[in-house]
Amino acid sequence: MPLVFRHYLTEAHGSTFTPIPWVGYTLLGGVLGWQLQHDAAHPWRTPVVWGSAGLVLWMASSEGLMALHRFSTLDVFRAMAYNNYLVMRFGQVLLLMAAARALELAAGTLPAGVQRIGRETLAVYVAHAVLLFGSGLGLSLRALGAGTWSPAAAGIGAVLFVLACIAVVPWMDALRTRTRRLRVTIQRHLLVRGYAWSRRHAPRLRHALNR
Repeated sequence: MPLVFRHYLTEAHGSTFTPIPWVGYTLLGGVLGWQLQHDAAHPWRTPVVWGSAGLVLWMASSEGLMALHRFSTLDVFRAMAYNNYLVMRFGQVLLLMAAARALELAAGTLPAGVQRIGRETLAVYVAHAVLLFGSGLGLSLRALGAGTWSPAAAGIGAVLFVLACIAVVPWMDALRTRTRRLRVTIQRHLLVRGYAWSRRHAPRLRHALNR
């Protein structure tokens, strides 16, 4: 398989979030959102289903994969059972989502600040991905010292990052507006400079082409 395609399927060549399995998780998130909207008549069914599924994935997915290996004798199931952190982590996420949904149903209406934080989770996710795994410049905590932080330091850093994101949320709209204005200003500046350059050098270019 050409390298340009292998990069999308394996992390061996520097890729961090390969489409497989992350596109699957994204699509599954859409399915969960659909279920959340269509369970309005039975609101408590959602946290029960999510919590039960999360508990099974967290506690029994490895044993289930080993059972499939013994039944089918396919080594892929055994390899998945020995490296099952993604499925187990997804089960933990489902448990947290079930707890959050149950808390929302019990409270009736969440405070506006909590709802605002919930609407900015994608921005927080992108920020954490850039901070941990780098951007186009290659600057990241991973590049500065992956695996060298103690658990206590990593935990403190994670808490500080979450608090910083929560503190920035009230100014997200203002930041987006300023970023949009800056982008428009840069685009206009480049357009004006490009037009001026073309007017200044167009005769020379036409003369060179006609020679």
